[in-house]
Amino acid sequence: MAKTACIVPITQIILDEEIYPRSGVYPKRVSLFAENMRDGFKIDPFEVQIHPEHDDKYRILDGAHLWHAYKEIGATEISVLIIALDGVDPILYAAKKAIGHLQLTEDEAGTTARRAYENNPRLTSFEIGQAIGRSRQAVDAYIADLRAATRSKPDLIVFDPPYFKKQSNNYDSDGIAGMSKANYLKFMESFVASAHLNAKKSTHMAFINADWCDFQSTPAKNETLVNSILINDYLWILNQSGWQETQFWVEADTCRFLN
Repeated sequence: MAKTACIVPITQIILDEEIYPRSGVYPKRVSLFAENMRDGFKIDPFEVQIHPEHDDKYRILDGAHLWHAYKEIGATEISVLIIALDGVDPILYAAKKAIGHLQLTEDEAGTTARRAYENNPRLTSFEIGQAIGRSRQAVDAYIADLRAATRSKPDLIVFDPPYFKKQSNNYDSDGIAGMSKANYLKFMESFVASAHLNAKKSTHMAFINADWCDFQSTPAKNETLVNSILINDYLWILNQSGWQETQFWVEADTCRFLN
């Protein structure tokens, strides 16, 4: 786990509530640090990581009280250690650092355990317990409902969307195949977003879209783009809803593109 010493502007450092294991900061502790800073005490750098969603920001792994103290004395730059976690869960890393100063309260431990498990259901109760300072049995109790819900979720979703317009005669008259293009795409966007929201983080989706030349006796050159749903539309919807494309197969005699 690499650590890089660096001085960064205080405005680039944030306290991310998603990984911070405490329910808040202790004002007396902040004031004590601020007083020591004013008196010239040597303060060790605190730990941050590059924010996963903002390359120009750093989020605190250990040192929230120091960060508040620096803000209190009006510091503009801070000495930090930038940590490369190398796959270590940031929630558990921050929790393990936190209990080195003061044990988590029962509410803090439970909340942190649940966040960690929701972020990575593959974590064991032992791994979570080691980080938050609780027994495996205690962690089991914290996450029992989450674990039960996760077990009922599939590892793989196979989805073959209904045809749009084509073969609409074979569907119910009020089915989605007979919808307008806008309503069909809106329905699809809602469906795949719901599937993503309710699936496990490790769930994969096999999205099947079959079509071929002269389908239903309609030559490809006679297809109308205005009312067509292309694979591009499906891919855009899937990506927008949070699914990440990992593999792509095409089986066709010819791929046609219109200039």
